[in-house]
Parts: sequence; structure tokens; C-alpha cells
Amino acid sequence: MSMRSLGFPAWNVLFIGPGDLSLRLGCAPAVSDPIMIEAQKKVAAAARQHGKTWGRPVGTADDAGIIIGIGAQFVVLGSEFAAMIQQMTACSNHFDNLLNEIGGDSIPVQNSAGKAY
Repeated sequence: MSMRSLGFPAWNVLFIGPGDLSLRLGCAPAVSDPIMIEAQKKVAAAARQHGKTWGRPVGTADDAGIIIGIGAQFVVLGSEFAAMIQQMTACSNHFDNLLNEIGGDSIPVQNSAGKAY
């Protein structure tokens, strides 16, 4: 897609896929990568010129602040994958604590990481 495509009236939002864009640009998908910063500034300018909203997914509040500072209005903070990993880690930790509380060394159990209880 070229920046000229932003002139289509049916398009209201330009959403950057940082993984795809970084592969094309040969840089890291990080918000703060110098090449990505310049690309995001170009997208912001083109979106502003055509009266469009733009944004991208970010992993941290600091990254959200950077792209909001550049002009992003559609920001996705976090992801379902990160939320699932966080929840699974919390459940695993609760289960480890439970096994330690009720059995200590008397329960012959080993978790997937090889930790024995």
C-alpha cells in the first residue's frame, strides 16, 4: 500500500503491523528503533494530511507514550498472547505454592520444568 491509498474515503484507520513493516525496512519492530521511528513519523504525517487515524500495537506503556507523542490515536497495549503467558505463569506459581504447602517432600510430583515436590 502506498501513502496515496490514504485518500480513499472508506479508509478511516491505518494500523501498522510492526513485524511486517520491520521486515520490509530491515529493522527491529521496536517502537524506538531509529528506522521504525522515522517510518512511524511518515505514517503520522500522511495520516494527518488525509485526516485519518493511525496506530499500532505496543508492548509497554512507555512505547504507547512514544507513539502517542508521534500522533498515534489508535493504540493497542499488550496482546492476548502476553495475557495468556502471564495468566499461565501465575497459575503455575499458585500450583507450585499449593503443592509445597500440602505435601512438601511427601508428594512425588514433578512439574514440566523438572522441579520436584
